[in-house]
Amino acid sequence: MINLKKTKTLYFFLILFVILIVVFFINPQRSRTMIMKIVPSEIRLKFKTVIFGKKYLENKRYYYEINYNEKKLPQIQFEKLETIKLDVNSLIKKPEKNKQGGAGYGSFQTAFVEEYENDIMLITHDGAIKIIRNLNPNNVENFKTNLKENIKVVGSLKDGSTLYLAIYNLLNVDYAKRNKNDIGYKCYTMEVQKSIINKNQKSLNFDTIFETDECSGFYMGGGEFAINKKENKLYLTTSSSSPGYKDLAQDDSSVQGKIIQIDLNTNNYKIYTKGHRNSLGLLLTKDNFLISTENGPYGGDEINKIIEGENYGWPISSYGEYYGFYIKNIDYEYKKNHSSYNYKEPIFAFVPSIGISRIIEIPNDFSKYMNDNFFITSLNRRSIYRSKFDDGYNKLLFREEIRVGGRVRDIAYLKNSKSFVLYLEDVTKLMILKSKN
Repeated sequence: MINLKKTKTLYFFLILFVILIVVFFINPQRSRTMIMKIVPSEIRLKFKTVIFGKKYLENKRYYYEINYNEKKLPQIQFEKLETIKLDVNSLIKKPEKNKQGGAGYGSFQTAFVEEYENDIMLITHDGAIKIIRNLNPNNVENFKTNLKENIKVVGSLKDGSTLYLAIYNLLNVDYAKRNKNDIGYKCYTMEVQKSIINKNQKSLNFDTIFETDECSGFYMGGGEFAINKKENKLYLTTSSSSPGYKDLAQDDSSVQGKIIQIDLNTNNYKIYTKGHRNSLGLLLTKDNFLISTENGPYGGDEINKIIEGENYGWPISSYGEYYGFYIKNIDYEYKKNHSSYNYKEPIFAFVPSIGISRIIEIPNDFSKYMNDNFFITSLNRRSIYRSKFDDGYNKLLFREEIRVGGRVRDIAYLKNSKSFVLYLEDVTKLMILKSKN
């Protein structure tokens, strides 16, 4: 015989449960607040422990504590930014599988960004050049170029009507001609290409202004530019991070691991500084200081003030170590000091590394809260850092990490719209940042 009293009680709790579920989904924040007020904290903790596990909750608490007072976009420390994300996956060719390429090309649709008539110039890793109009990835103009196939673009600079590209050529070379420690059957040589932008014909005819026949190893790094318009000099970073190649950073007969100065009147070049591992950022500031951002090994990403003739220590001095160092538990391989060995100390070194990439000056009309500030971008940390230096660029005064949710390969400023554009290579998106102040 059916117990009507028990049945009614069951229906009551069932209906109450359904109502609670409906209320929760209609206004989840208010429902959570009510539950937190009604249910004692020790019971909530026990419930969470059963559902999620003690280790998960301990990790969650740890990361909450170390990120104390850190804001999440669009909110940052002193203001709220406007953000827009643009999906550009269809505009960038996917890299070939199982090909060594370095600079993220093994798995990411890498690209670079420049300002063009207050629109976005997108330069893909394989040399395609596109203009994205009105922040609309469906409104794209393609430029024709004379760039050959089998290249990898690693850096770009647009200066007025002129575009510079740093390019690695992929060569198949005889095994005996390669460095004995090279990996694979590939050799990459670097060159700089220059072209006037013909906007009427939407074409670019590149000429070579710098080239080297040195094999750079399997990792293609460097490739960032800065330009001194007054002296008509172009500065270029090169890499010495591949296994078997790092000692070339100290070799005066090699262009690897250097910052190169190119005279744009004659195309002659000279080694400006040496002892660099992999400088992905280079900037000539408005007060005429040359600043670089350099990838360290396992730890030791650097911000450097670049002074002609200086030696920056790689691969003798570094505040990082080789990958896997902590497993072997042996003495340091690299000196943990620069100046004692007559090398130039960095302005700042990141330990642990952030995968440092670009540096760009923030115009004072971008935000009243960012006067004389810089953005320093990162790959592995998937962030940008709002930063400020002292007057002589000898010290980093502060850095505010702003997590953007993607590896920031490049950054450019759109002057007319007072906005920054970032390329996030792992999610194949452009992010637009604009201040409300």
